[in-house]
Amino acid sequence: MGLKDEEGEHGMGGGTIWARGPQLAYVSPYELSISAAIEACSEGNLASLKQAIEADPSLIDKERLDGTTPLMMAARASTGEPSCAGRLKCVELLIAKGAKVNECDHHGDSALTLACMSEKAGSTESCGVVKLLLAANADVMLQERHFQMTALHWAAHGGKLGIIKELSKSADFKMLKTVKDREGMTAKQRAQMAKYNADEAAALL
Repeated sequence: MGLKDEEGEHGMGGGTIWARGPQLAYVSPYELSISAAIEACSEGNLASLKQAIEADPSLIDKERLDGTTPLMMAARASTGEPSCAGRLKCVELLIAKGAKVNECDHHGDSALTLACMSEKAGSTESCGVVKLLLAANADVMLQERHFQMTALHWAAHGGKLGIIKELSKSADFKMLKTVKDREGMTAKQRAQMAKYNADEAAALL
């Protein structure tokens, strides 16, 4: 036992038992996995994204600990939000640089799924991310792991008319409309239960 002060602890007969060192901030593995590219996409900062991938091209598809890629992060855009235009530009750049469009995170969500989830419920427009992803051959048939819902299910569930219209242009739309989620429901059935635009959304399906 010794005498403690702000410098550490000293023995009764003199001598340092331990000394207080510099404060160390703990950084979690999750935080460490957030690349400069993912951070730029979360802010819709095109200039920062360009700088990050020019410095290290491997960041284009580098995943966060939960499987999120820069493209998935950029795809989480919603019409009217301040970062929407920037996120759209980030999506454009990443696709042009060869980002993997159909990668899924640990929940089974692809960039397309996340784009459909992120648009505001009841939106009659689309911020344009879905259109870009479809042009880059995004797979509309992918079903996320938990609810087994497709991008169309999520759009229908939220009564998101603009996105439903964009998805309807897919060559696989006829087949997509028949896919059932975990509860055995098609996108049209989800639309009929939607809080917003239920009748209009169901009519599109």
